[in-house]
Amino acid sequence: MVFFWGISGGFLGNKWSILVLRELFAGDRRPCELLTTIRGISTKSLMQHLRELEAYGLVDRRIYAEEIPPHVEYSLTAKGRQIKPVLASLHQLGTQWLDQEPCACALTNKVAGNFSE
Repeated sequence: MVFFWGISGGFLGNKWSILVLRELFAGDRRPCELLTTIRGISTKSLMQHLRELEAYGLVDRRIYAEEIPPHVEYSLTAKGRQIKPVLASLHQLGTQWLDQEPCACALTNKVAGNFSE
């Protein structure tokens, strides 16, 4: 129960974490790519949320120290991928309630691959 509360209270109530997950559903990303695609998030806030998601076991951080220049990439863990159907359902419900056309993002079928499985 504590884990569930930590997840729901920690990231479902936080728009930045949900947006970070949405971007990672589409594939591995570097922090600079996330800063570009998630408009309005600061570097400090992004890094804080990536660390939290990593602590929950939803995100994995890979460091490429042998490359020049060194860089970091973030990806979803198996546990992180399990959240996708939940967020896709919330996205679909919100779209219905707002009576809007679905957006083309990693939570819909409008981008490459079927993400609503």
